[in-house]
Amino acid sequence: MTLGQRLKKAREDSGLTTKKFAEISKIQTRYLEYLEEGRYEKLPAFVYIQGFLKKYGQILNLHFDELLKQYQNEIEAVNAAKKEVVALPSLRSPKIIITPKKLKWAAIIVVLFAILGYFIYQLDYLIAPPKLILEYPAQDLTIRSSSIRISGQAEYSAKLTINGQQIFVDNNSRFSQEINLSPGLNTLQIEAVNRFGKKSEITRQIVVTQ
Repeated sequence: MTLGQRLKKAREDSGLTTKKFAEISKIQTRYLEYLEEGRYEKLPAFVYIQGFLKKYGQILNLHFDELLKQYQNEIEAVNAAKKEVVALPSLRSPKIIITPKKLKWAAIIVVLFAILGYFIYQLDYLIAPPKLILEYPAQDLTIRSSSIRISGQAEYSAKLTINGQQIFVDNNSRFSQEINLSPGLNTLQIEAVNRFGKKSEITRQIVVTQ
């Protein structure tokens, strides 16, 4: 009979429920359950366990020394069992034998993935609008000058216009253009259209004050 079974039997023989025993012993119900179920890893420090066993001995007329010795023996047995871990034999992974047939299939798979990647790239290129980044002005402005230099980045092959006027895009996909302004509100419409008709556009409101 384990220690937990012994404690539980003695408590039940005395007609005490776990709840009633907890009230008498001042031990939390969950600790009584852990002790009687042999779940020692759930219990607090050893000094508390000694106190629990002493309460059992006092209330149920059991010998504390015997209870403590049985607890220590069971703990030692559990620790010894943990140390006796049988090392499993290492499983060697099977050797991969490379044959001409396998090399051929590997090459075919690589080519197929390359073709698939190319088609995905082209499809994205067809669907996506052209690149257009307006660096200046980054937002609507109020200025005193009668002109403003527009600059940014655009797709090199796209047709770039500002208010319908075509703007040059250099080999680094950058553009810069001086735009004349009228007093009051000026609307700048920057558009980039690629050869597939996909369009990106940015609008800026520039107010020129006197």
